[in-house]
Amino acid sequence: MTHEPSGPTAEDVQKIQEQLGMARRQYDELKSVGIVKAQETFVAYQQAAEARYKADEDQIELLKSDNSRLEERVAALTKERDARMGVDVGAKIVPPETSEATMQTDPEPVPEPEPVIETVEKTVHDAEIQIWRDKSAQSDSVMTGMQATIDDLRAQMDKSAQDAQQQRAEQDAVLAASQTRIATLEKIAGMFELLTGIRVDGVRQTTHAVESAEEDTMRDEPVVAFDCQQSGPHQKLRYTFMMPVDTDHGECVYAPAASTETLMEGAEGDGNQQQGQELPVFLQEEIEFAPAMAPVFFSRVSAFLHAPRDS
Repeated sequence: MTHEPSGPTAEDVQKIQEQLGMARRQYDELKSVGIVKAQETFVAYQQAAEARYKADEDQIELLKSDNSRLEERVAALTKERDARMGVDVGAKIVPPETSEATMQTDPEPVPEPEPVIETVEKTVHDAEIQIWRDKSAQSDSVMTGMQATIDDLRAQMDKSAQDAQQQRAEQDAVLAASQTRIATLEKIAGMFELLTGIRVDGVRQTTHAVESAEEDTMRDEPVVAFDCQQSGPHQKLRYTFMMPVDTDHGECVYAPAASTETLMEGAEGDGNQQQGQELPVFLQEEIEFAPAMAPVFFSRVSAFLHAPRDS
């Protein structure tokens, strides 16, 4: 029993046609890309050739101009030389008449004229070439100096840019450190206010008049003044606390912020904000004490502010 080979089915033919169509499309795309690339390359070469041709034409015109100028110069020098020698360049030379006696004698040899014109032309040409070379060398020297100046300026600009970037980086680092320190100080101040009830509203450098120990006179002592607000459960006290710059020799100072009528206020959130208790005597006037006594002073203020309120 024999089996005859079966031919391709319709699906196989369709797949082959699709593959053939895809291959043709790819071929056409590659061909189109190649043509466009070749055209771009041709246009680039054509433009470059035209630019070189234009530069060659300009150079030729320049050489023609220089040649014409040299020819005019040579003609002028030749005319000047002929005028000095008394020679008419356009006159025809007429040979003298010779007699039989003259013909019988041997003629004296006539020296050949020196090629003066050729010598003058060569001298002028060499001089013009030397002038052109000198100008060219001078131009090259100027261009070299200008290029050196440009390079120096560019190096300075690069150095300035690098320095500016470095300074910017340093400033950013300082700013970041300052922001971190400020955030830390704010946290410390918040903790300090939470534990002690003291809030510092301002800090300034100033002086405070103190009595001199040696003489009966007053002198200004440098201090750091803190504008403070110390709060209790029902009332708060505003005052200025001055700390000496030299804590080993100076004195701390407590100064009331205002009169006794306005020093005390009802604490925030305390209903009708009624007037607080009257200040004790030791807080109504300025007080000076040693830095070692500062904890005692603040504990007495805190005890007063946290005392039970009279109903």
